[in-house]
Amino acid sequence: MNYYNQYRTKSKVYNIHRNQNFFQPGCVCISKMFRGEDSGLRIFRYILVMWTSFALLFSLSILVLELMEGSKITTTEYYGLRNIGIVFIGMIGLTASLIYPATLMPLSWLLRTRVMSAAARITLYTFLGGICGVIIFDWMYDDYFVKDYDLKVSSAVIIFSAFGLLYALADQFSILRAVEK
Repeated sequence: MNYYNQYRTKSKVYNIHRNQNFFQPGCVCISKMFRGEDSGLRIFRYILVMWTSFALLFSLSILVLELMEGSKITTTEYYGLRNIGIVFIGMIGLTASLIYPATLMPLSWLLRTRVMSAAARITLYTFLGGICGVIIFDWMYDDYFVKDYDLKVSSAVIIFSAFGLLYALADQFSILRAVEK
C-alpha cells in the first residue's frame, strides 16, 4: 500500500503522507510545490510583498495620525494635509518606500532568523511600532504645536502600535515567506 502521494515539480519530488495536512509544521507548503521557483525568486517576492505592505501601512498610519492630530492645527505655519493636500500624501508614500530597505528589511531578516517564537516577534514589532510612533510624532509636530493645539503623543503610539501589529501579522502569515519553520 502506498501511504504517500507524490507531487512532482521541475526539480523535486515531494512525498506527502495522505493524512498529513499541508499547513502543519514541517510540511511542504502547497503553493511552493506547484510553483517550481528557485529560492532567490521566492525571497525577492517575499521582500516585494513586505515592502508594499510596509509602504501602504506606514502611509496609512501617518495619514490617520495627520487626520487625528494634524487637523487640530489651524495655522499656516504647519504644512500638513490641510495646506498642501495631495502633495502631502505623495511625500508620505515616497518616504515610506525609501525607508523600508534601509530600516525594516534588515530588521525583519534579523528578527526572522534570531527570534524563533512567533508571539515574541509579533510583540516586538508592536512595541517597535509604538516607539516609531513617538519618533514620527516628534518629527512631524514641533513643541510649539503640541502645547498650543493640545496634540497627544498617545494617539501616535496607538496608531503605530497597530501598524506594527498588522505588519507583524502580514510577515507571519504571508504565504510567500522566504524562511519556513
